[in-house]
Amino acid sequence: MDSPSVVALTATPPYDVHPIEWSRYEQLCGQVDTEIPVPDLVKRGDLCPHQDCVYFSAPSVEETLRLTEFRNNAAKFHAELLANSEFAAVVAGHPWLQSPDEHLEDILSDPAYASSLVIYLNSSGQEVPARLLGVLGISRKRLPVANLEWVEILLIGVLYSDSEQYESARPLMQALGRRLREIGALERRRVLLRKPTASSRLLTASINKLQSIVEVVRLETEGLGEELRLVVLADFIRKSELPQSQNDRYNFQQLGVVPIFETLRRAQIHGVRLGILSGSFVVVPKSAANAVEVAARSAELDKELLVVEELRYCEEFLNVSFQRTANQYLVRFVTRLFIEGEITVLVGTTSLLGEGWDAPSINCLILASSVSSYMLSNQ
Repeated sequence: MDSPSVVALTATPPYDVHPIEWSRYEQLCGQVDTEIPVPDLVKRGDLCPHQDCVYFSAPSVEETLRLTEFRNNAAKFHAELLANSEFAAVVAGHPWLQSPDEHLEDILSDPAYASSLVIYLNSSGQEVPARLLGVLGISRKRLPVANLEWVEILLIGVLYSDSEQYESARPLMQALGRRLREIGALERRRVLLRKPTASSRLLTASINKLQSIVEVVRLETEGLGEELRLVVLADFIRKSELPQSQNDRYNFQQLGVVPIFETLRRAQIHGVRLGILSGSFVVVPKSAANAVEVAARSAELDKELLVVEELRYCEEFLNVSFQRTANQYLVRFVTRLFIEGEITVLVGTTSLLGEGWDAPSINCLILASSVSSYMLSNQ
């Protein structure tokens, strides 16, 4: 094409992406020319008035024990490192400390690592070269304590980015690496003594969030009554978590559509009519059976394409599916039941309902997703 004009439109600009990624958007689309403020959209009636709330969930007893165990191990490792005279002697022999004037360019190119060297030596009671302090522009009295953050910076340099300087002490460094692996603080050439991925994942997917969802649904039901149109979004369906019988005493260990649905179903909140909408699994209340047929006729669906079966472990709910190409009507079909109030609490997947889903009757949304981004919240 000869000199095409590019018009780029989005309702949810990804402001929270990495600067490199944002620069790619600008290379393709150019800089932002105009933006419609959210208050204007609300004023025009294109967007409902809303507010974002955070509901805090405490981790379970088992999760708390695992988190506490890691923190105790990290604290013990930290104390051992500060008292390790052999390691301190190796660090003190670093060329940047011995002859800083000969390595000014290297020091100034990585001041955080250079600072971690002197901060560690100072906290372990060692002498700190005054010349290096002068290069870094800080006095010994103003040096901070070698907390976990500074130790992380130090160990990433010692074990990886600057490891060639410690070749003579390789057995010691290997021992440190093994110790970090044992406590779960070493991941993909990163030292994580404060917030390892395992701990972050544990908190993000804390099973106690199920009870928090129940509490929010109960609160909103009391406030909105029959007007309630609440949606809960999760990352995964977890269909394998479906009970085998009505009397199953299953303790869910993961967040997902099925665990959330089952937890709400068993909570038996008065006035709530539960449903599930995902790409491969749809559940509606049995009380909506007539509305299902009416909605199918309104969508001009061949009755033979609609399959309605009783949920095998609970006769109060129906499993709805479509054969062949009728799956394209799935979201529209269930959305109609939701708008009409046949379903008042709908549990679904973020991938299906997170973007481009038109359901103006929603008056409460719970994001039970592990992804926390400005763009996802906006969508």
